[in-house]
This record gives sequence, C-alpha cells and structure tokens, in this order.
Amino acid sequence: MNKKFLLLIIFVLVICGCSKKETLTCTLEDSTNTNVKIESKSVIKFKDGYLTEYVTNQSLEFTDEDSAKEYYDNFESDEEYNIKIEGRKVIFDYSKIIDDTNKVEENTKEYLKNYLESKNYKCK
Repeated sequence: MNKKFLLLIIFVLVICGCSKKETLTCTLEDSTNTNVKIESKSVIKFKDGYLTEYVTNQSLEFTDEDSAKEYYDNFESDEEYNIKIEGRKVIFDYSKIIDDTNKVEENTKEYLKNYLESKNYKCK
C-alpha cells in the first residue's frame, strides 16, 4: 500500500471520527389502570456508550374528555415538554440534547436500558 493512500485513509478516519454511535428504542403500553391507557416511545441516542439525545413521545388516553381536560389543565412542569390535548388523549413530546462531557454512569446505555426495563419498558 502506498503512503499517500494510507495517509488519505488516516485523514478520512480523523475527519469522520471513529466514535461509535448507537440508538436504543424503548416502548411502553400500559392499560392496567382502568381510567387511563399509557403509550410511550423513547428514542435514545448514544455516542461512545454515553447518552447524547433523548426524544420521547407519550400519550395518556382517558376514558372521557373531561378527565383528559382536567389532567391537562392541572399538569405542571418545569421541563421543556410540549403538551397538547386531542379529545380523550393528552400527548407529551420531549426532546433533550445532552452535553457530551456529562459522562456519568446514569448516562450509559446499559444503565438506561436496565432502568427503563425495570419500569416495564421494552427496549431494543
């Protein structure tokens, strides 16, 4: 292999980065509560094994529109949730980019997968 070609390969690897990017998708469907059915989907992105982005969509479907409206009206959040109501459903959308310098155990793929599965999410 000639040196120019080898240098080109090294240059491309440096420019593109050699980091490993992964995605974990976790879903939850819970209808054990007779008054509300919960559906949730979270897409979690990792770089080099640590959390970089968290996007979730969750809907709560109530047995009637009045219950949904009451929940919606009383929801208080200091987070950056987008919340809307559609008939009997209250829908939450949440997205957050995580600072890549925050490399703590709670931001690892293994930790988050185990945590969400302990809350009855199914992750793949």
